[in-house]
Amino acid sequence: MNENVIALARIRQHYSVLSQSEKRIASYILENHEKLTESTTADLAERTGTSPATIVRFCRSLGFKGFSDFKLYLSQDYFSSSGKSIRVEQDENMAEIKQKTFRFNQNSVEDTMSLLSNESLERAVKAIGESSQVLIVGEGGSASSARIGFEAFLQIGIHSMYLEDPFFQVMAISRMPEDGVVIGITHSGRARNVIDSMKVAKEKGLTTIGLVGIVGSPVMKYTDIPLFNGVTEHLYFSDTIAARICELNVFSTLHAALSLQRKEILGDYRQEISRLLNIKRVKK
Repeated sequence: MNENVIALARIRQHYSVLSQSEKRIASYILENHEKLTESTTADLAERTGTSPATIVRFCRSLGFKGFSDFKLYLSQDYFSSSGKSIRVEQDENMAEIKQKTFRFNQNSVEDTMSLLSNESLERAVKAIGESSQVLIVGEGGSASSARIGFEAFLQIGIHSMYLEDPFFQVMAISRMPEDGVVIGITHSGRARNVIDSMKVAKEKGLTTIGLVGIVGSPVMKYTDIPLFNGVTEHLYFSDTIAARICELNVFSTLHAALSLQRKEILGDYRQEISRLLNIKRVKK
C-alpha cells in the first residue's frame, strides 16, 4: 500500500471518529483503493452495505466535497510527486534523510492548503479584524504555534494574547468582551483543556476559531470557524513538527490577509517593527 497518499492518510487519521457504517467504508477503501477509479457512489455503497448518502457523508467528514472529489484527489496523489511513498532505510545517508524529511513536510503543507476553505479563512479574518480582543489557546506542541500566532498578530496591531495554563484560559475568557475571538489549536481535536476553553467561549457567545487536524473531532462541537490542517503519519518523520509547520502556515495566511486589510492603519509597519527590534539587539 502506498504509505504517503494523502487521501488515504486522512482516512487513517479520522478512523477513530467515524461512525460504524463509515468505518466499513473506510476499511474497504484502505484495502481496495486501486479499484475506486471507475466506481460510483452506488457501487461503493453496495460493496460496503451502506447507502450513497452515507458515502457522500463519509467523504465530507474527511474534508472532501463528495465522492468525485475524493476520487480525483486520490488519483492525483498517485500521479504526483506527493503521492509517492516516502520510505526511509536504516543505511540511508544524511542527504537522503534530509530530502525525504523536507518532502514529507511539504506534503503536509500541500494537504493543509487543499483542506483550508477560502470561505472559512475569510470569515476568520473578518472576525479577528472586527474583534477588540483575541485569545489564542493551546497546550503542548500547539502552545508553540499559539505563541508565534500571538507574535504575528502583535506585529500588525491586533490586540491579542496567548495562554497555555488551562485555568488562566478560562479566567481570561470569562473577562473577554462580546466581540472577542478565541482561537483554539489542537491537531488531534481531542485536547481536553483546549476543548474546555472553547466550550466556555462558545457558551459565552464569543466567536471560536479552531486550528484542527481531524474534521469530526470533539472540539468541532464548539468551533464556529474551522481551519483544517493536514498531516500525513509516518513511522520515522515527526508528525508533531509537521503539524506545527502546517499551523504556522495558517497563521501566516491570516497575518498576510489582516495586514492587507489594515494597510492604511499600519503604514510602513515593518520599518517600525525593525526599529523597535533594533533596540534589543547588541550593536557590533
